[in-house]
Amino acid sequence: MSDYISDQLRAQAAALRNRITAPAMAQAGVSFGTSSKALAEEKAARKVAAEQAQAAALAEWEQLRERMAETQEGLTLRALLDTHKPYLGEYSYRIECDHCLEGSYDVERAEWPCESYAIIKEGMG
Repeated sequence: MSDYISDQLRAQAAALRNRITAPAMAQAGVSFGTSSKALAEEKAARKVAAEQAQAAALAEWEQLRERMAETQEGLTLRALLDTHKPYLGEYSYRIECDHCLEGSYDVERAEWPCESYAIIKEGMG
């Protein structure tokens, strides 16, 4: 009986492999025959673009933070904004919230702007 099951699993795996075509893999970002130099250049370009996006996100965040009045409510909102500051993910090269987590196991940072930032921004008009 176990040979039958393993044969079925092998057949399913082979069918799956045949469905994943080179164009589909290329569309998913898997490259074939790319030199390590080209990959390094691509990675560097992604990092530069991400750093530019982070600079824009930080500028937006700072502008909103500066609009907070020097009242108790304003200082409270500033403190809340400080916990939801955008930063560049070390490996993902995406702008993430410094505080919010997401995912099925809450192990990765939420993409910025997070929900808390969006609520504060909307409330500030």
